[in-house]
Amino acid sequence: MLSDEIRSIRLADWWTEYVNRQFAKIALCLWIVLNGVLWIVLPYGLGWQPEAACSRRACEFLVDINSADWPELTLLPRIGPILSQRIVADREKHGPFTRAEDLLRIRGIGPGILRGIQPFLKFPENNGGNITPEQRHVARPNG
Repeated sequence: MLSDEIRSIRLADWWTEYVNRQFAKIALCLWIVLNGVLWIVLPYGLGWQPEAACSRRACEFLVDINSADWPELTLLPRIGPILSQRIVADREKHGPFTRAEDLLRIRGIGPGILRGIQPFLKFPENNGGNITPEQRHVARPNG
């Protein structure tokens, strides 16, 4: 009698362990299948694209050099906080800028920097420092 009881306990333990292993195998298979769906099917189903497939959008903006604060001037290419603060200080001391070449009087701005920022400058009197919209399109920096 006792040995039959021991056998039934051992059989119950074996059966429980067998069922647990089968559940673990099923759970592992489901996990692998779901990860395959997430990594392969889902990105294409949601319309995700690799970065190389995305087209670049042009962002055109003009900065009014006579009314912009120094943080706004830092949006211009190669103009950091120091140069933008110098632009504001010069504008307050000498009055508004009438053309792009007036910026050359600021220490740190040379012809190269002026060429880079000129397409983004807005002057009330003369259409962005004497640059036509076609020239502005050509002079847009890469980035």
